[in-house]
Amino acid sequence: MKPKKVDFRETEDLKEYLFYFLKSFVESNSDFSVDYEVFESRLNICKECEHFDSENVRCGDCGCELFSKARESFNRCPLEKWEYDIDGFMKRHHHEIRMNMDSMYAALETPNE
Repeated sequence: MKPKKVDFRETEDLKEYLFYFLKSFVESNSDFSVDYEVFESRLNICKECEHFDSENVRCGDCGCELFSKARESFNRCPLEKWEYDIDGFMKRHHHEIRMNMDSMYAALETPNE
């Protein structure tokens, strides 16, 4: 099979590459949850917040169910009390992302600069 011609200087080519790369990563069934310490820290912050609904373990501001929201790397508090877990995510997934990007890139034919 002939490699697809891609020019990353072209916005549409870059968008398509990124779409298919992200699609393959999401479909890899990787676990995007945070470490237990991050999860526990997030919940403790929520428990101290004035919007914490202890009966339903939900955020009274955004309405999220906190056990699932606090567990995911890609989630953050809308009140900016805790952020995305970028460091933990990269620690767990950097190698896998890099390998997928390298293999997808190798299958493309790109113009010489």
